[in-house]
Amino acid sequence: MVGGLLVLDLVAILFFSFLHFRLLLWNFSELKCFRKPASCTELKKSNAEVSLMVIPLTLAMSINVAFILRALFFPGLWQFVEYLFPLALLGFFAVGIQALRILGTYFTRLFTAGDFDSNINVVWHNHNPLNNGPTSWL
Repeated sequence: MVGGLLVLDLVAILFFSFLHFRLLLWNFSELKCFRKPASCTELKKSNAEVSLMVIPLTLAMSINVAFILRALFFPGLWQFVEYLFPLALLGFFAVGIQALRILGTYFTRLFTAGDFDSNINVVWHNHNPLNNGPTSWL
């Protein structure tokens, strides 16, 4: 029974890891198509520019998935853990730099141009079906 559950867990981890990396590649191909001047320029002039922060978040999740896969499917890998952690830290450092670049660009535009439109956020909040009024968080 326990062995069957263990195999089921490993198969589920492999499936979701494959799905994660497949969707990551698909999202990067869509992002490449999205970076055409018209749609990308419109996004970068709106409040939604901050949604680009999902890129470094997803890359950091990919580092975690890769680390889990290595730990589970490569026996004896923990003997080399002193080499793996610095590589993971370098990866997270690179992702952090990318996140700071995206956020820095966003905040620079907000502070220099002052074109943050809070009315768009209020309109969305008032029409959000999950919003039940001022005490919806209670």
